[in-house]
Order: sequence, then structure tokens, then C-alpha cells
Amino acid sequence: MLVWSGLSQTWSHHRAHRFSHARWSIEHVYAVLTRLVVRLLLAADAAVTVAIDDTLFHRRGPEVHAASWFHDGSAIGKAKVGYGNNWASPTCWPTRSSSSPATARPGRSR
Repeated sequence: MLVWSGLSQTWSHHRAHRFSHARWSIEHVYAVLTRLVVRLLLAADAAVTVAIDDTLFHRRGPEVHAASWFHDGSAIGKAKVGYGNNWASPTCWPTRSSSSPATARPGRSR
């Protein structure tokens, strides 16, 4: 693209790929975004429920990063294990107390 746009003589090739060398952590991004959402959308004394789901993606091959044997609840047979990548997905949502009114109710046909 640098050659096509005429920037190959003025820009360094590395300047176009500066984000590939950045040091950041998805855990840190998730923590910052969660704090921001909770701080902006919830009251200070609101309870928050956190659930973590781990999902096994079946992958094989010599170049699959972080593949190993993990628990697989959907596996057939006695041994509930599978080979692949295990991804943990944290989710958080406010916990509604029993004294507060419901914010969503089932719709009625009229």
C-alpha cells in the first residue's frame, strides 16, 4: 500500500506497522472497560454478578498456539476431555435485589 500510495519514499515501512509491536494485555483492557461501565451505569452500592464461561475450541496441528488437553463437558464418553484452545469469557451484570421492581416484563398479546 505504501508503494501504491506513493509513500514508500517518505515513510518507513515500520511506521505503518507500529501497532504490531505494541505491548498491551486483553486482561487489562477488560478490567478498565468493566470498571468504566460499572462506574458510569450502576449505583455505588449495586451488587454485580460475575460469571466465567470456558469454551473449548477443537484445534489440531503443529502451529496452533496454546493447544492442550482440557475438560470438555460436551465430549462423548466417560473421559470428558478434548484437545484444543480453551478460552475463558468473563461476563458481569448487575444483580437485581428482590425488593427492586423488575425492569423487564414478558409482553402480552392484545
